[in-house]
Amino acid sequence: MKQIFNSIVDVLFPKVCVGCETILSDNENLLCSYCRFELPRTNHLFEDENSAFKKFYGIVALQKVAALVYFEKKGIVQRSLHQLKYKNAQNLGVLFANMFEDDLNESSFFSHDSCIIPVPLHPKKYKERGYNQIQSFCETLATNHEIDLNTTSLIRKMYNKTQSKKNLMERNTTIENAFGVSAIIPPQKNLILVDDVLTTGSTLIQCVKALQQIPHKSISILTIAYSHS
Repeated sequence: MKQIFNSIVDVLFPKVCVGCETILSDNENLLCSYCRFELPRTNHLFEDENSAFKKFYGIVALQKVAALVYFEKKGIVQRSLHQLKYKNAQNLGVLFANMFEDDLNESSFFSHDSCIIPVPLHPKKYKERGYNQIQSFCETLATNHEIDLNTTSLIRKMYNKTQSKKNLMERNTTIENAFGVSAIIPPQKNLILVDDVLTTGSTLIQCVKALQQIPHKSISILTIAYSHS
């Protein structure tokens, strides 16, 4: 009976691709085969001094920086991340982490002495939204690569409204000193700061400055997407 019901639901409300909105076949999930093939990969994982790494030159010291795909307006990645951030499509975070599992392993981005630290939301923002959009991506990375997920050491002290319509100077002013560290110090040496999109880098810079208060740690950044903005 359940199988019949599910078949009726699929006919009435077919599952469509997040990227192009075509109806998915039975063996496709979230993104159709075409959109998966068309994802604009950055190859940052295999370029030490890539464009994302250079964005932080002379500002903060980082071990590695990488984004998995390019963010293009009205593109597959933007539509996917919009669903992830605003529609709680956490399965998309899982998808991106799983799609790039082999590349991350080959690049040795993670070591046995690494831990993943998601960019945190302010408690008020978390209550409003009900989730951190990067959580499922981080959880899947931690599971796939057998490293710890740390959600307690980095804290957001200030509540800010969306940064998307602000320029770089406005963003930097708004979030300056917005982050801090708790008394819970991660035992791992390599801290991997994770976010959904790297745009101006202003939020990530403030996070790194906070984490640098913890002595004897190296810090790297990993994001799902990279925007040239």
